[in-house]
Amino acid sequence: MAQFPGRFAARVVAEMRGVSDEHGRSPFWEGLGRHFFSIDYDRAEHIVGIGNKAFIAELMPKHPIYTVLLSAEAQAVMGKVHPQTAPALHLLEQEGFRHQGYIDIFDGGPTVEAPLMDIRSIRRSRLLRVTTGRPPGGTPYLVSNLELGGFRCALAELTPETDGVRLAPDLTAALNLAEGSMVRVAAL
Repeated sequence: MAQFPGRFAARVVAEMRGVSDEHGRSPFWEGLGRHFFSIDYDRAEHIVGIGNKAFIAELMPKHPIYTVLLSAEAQAVMGKVHPQTAPALHLLEQEGFRHQGYIDIFDGGPTVEAPLMDIRSIRRSRLLRVTTGRPPGGTPYLVSNLELGGFRCALAELTPETDGVRLAPDLTAALNLAEGSMVRVAAL
């Protein structure tokens, strides 16, 4: 995203998984979606999971939904994430994503967003020249080549310097790089 910002929208949106119980029951789906669909939440989640989210939007009402008309249980989970999704939300928040009050019509999970160029790892990423050799170790970084067609990215422990970074020969090869190539690095 840092290397090819023109290929992305100015705002990046992430829909976070809403609350469901250990049996796959979503209070928000039961309070809203159930009235518009004749399928269970599990089945709807599967259909969305294979990439067909449009069917939800097509069948939901086109007019505002008055949340006070939803059950108390459905209202209570609006904008909340599934416990297993909380770490992902925390990571995105550290990157600069914020909840702007929108929720997913499917499961009531929060939708978080950030301006593309304000995302921390994009903003802090930098271009460095590769030196091939035994790296001194360091801290975790994402390191990528700069190619659009053959984009490759890896996680490596690096110690970047002002204008360069030492990469192990196998990592240099895996990223389709050569001595003196430029890479983009972003600290984790």
